[in-house]
Amino acid sequence: MLTTSGGETSAAMPHLMATAIGSKDFPLVFVDHCFYTSATYRMIEYFRDSGYNLKTYRSLLTPGEIERDYSGWCDPRTPLFSVVVRKIKHEPLNRAFEEVRPKAWIRGIMAHETPERQAADLVQLKNGVYQVHPILDWSRGNVLDYIAKHDLPINEDHWDPTKGRDQRGECLIGDNCGLDTGGK
Repeated sequence: MLTTSGGETSAAMPHLMATAIGSKDFPLVFVDHCFYTSATYRMIEYFRDSGYNLKTYRSLLTPGEIERDYSGWCDPRTPLFSVVVRKIKHEPLNRAFEEVRPKAWIRGIMAHETPERQAADLVQLKNGVYQVHPILDWSRGNVLDYIAKHDLPINEDHWDPTKGRDQRGECLIGDNCGLDTGGK
């Protein structure tokens, strides 16, 4: 299973994986918390229109319900922030894991993006699922070159409120982000 944020350079990993295995028939999972920009949704449509096996998992709560019940949640310094992130990002991702049941989770993270990603390994085993980071050692220039070489789209207006104001928020290596196995 490969996950995508629909972010700026997110077209690279699905293309790279499809090229490596000779098929677009792998689960490409997008967790939609419904707070993304229209540019991000256009990137997701690009994946769908390009023939990827796109699987979208949405929050069980609407943006209106989140705003009504958790006003001010977007500030990472508040206790509401982690509560809402669990509800709109982790819970849908956990549903994806329950449905897809991957042995490996391919991620397009790059070490230069956050301190937590700098600490990641190329392959790590977490809760019985291998996390594989094929482009962990790529620079921003490397991924932009790959995108240009293969004429892939760039999302120049990606914003994810679950990443905080600086867009560098991250699920910590030791937490259950995306791998809540319910005690299994």
